[in-house]
Amino acid sequence: DSQPEPMELDGALRLVDNASTGDILALLDPFPALDAAIFKRMLREALAAARRKGVCIVLIGGDWNIPKEVQDDIRIIELALPSAADLEAYIRQICKLYAEKLAGKVTVEESCIGALSRACQGLTLDDTKSLVAFALVRYRKINGDAVKLAIREKKQLVKRGGVLDYEEAGRDMSQVGGLAVLKDWLAKKFGRKPYLLPA
Repeated sequence: DSQPEPMELDGALRLVDNASTGDILALLDPFPALDAAIFKRMLREALAAARRKGVCIVLIGGDWNIPKEVQDDIRIIELALPSAADLEAYIRQICKLYAEKLAGKVTVEESCIGALSRACQGLTLDDTKSLVAFALVRYRKINGDAVKLAIREKKQLVKRGGVLDYEEAGRDMSQVGGLAVLKDWLAKKFGRKPYLLPA
């Protein structure tokens, strides 16, 4: 329940020496430091000590790059993105919180909550919180404008990643080159005219 003091990676890895069986040592964003040979060696030693003592070391971060020296000792667990139902419940919590903070000056159109949660699908809870908070501060309500704003902001988040491109639903698939098998499958799957993305 306490907020730990930030410390360098070497100090964090030495915590294993005083840990007890069943303890969990969580290291936040250690991966950039693991490029250095000294930290690779310290991590190997810490993992060996943790195994002997029954201690679990958890490395937490987004851009993980596991050194090959310890790859056999580490298991990667990727967390799934929240479901539409999770997002809807979370958006309701955020709306309630902002309604209290802004002394009732926030209105929520119930019919837009589902649309907003669908617009936020594929995002983390943190990204969703930022989008919903931005909409609430800007409009003081969750309505169609908030949903459009969330879609615009989601496009920006996707583009920033540099890997994916965001395409609006309902565009003409004839503008997409190749992929004939995929186009036919989409047409059969959604029971629509060929070359039309599902809305």
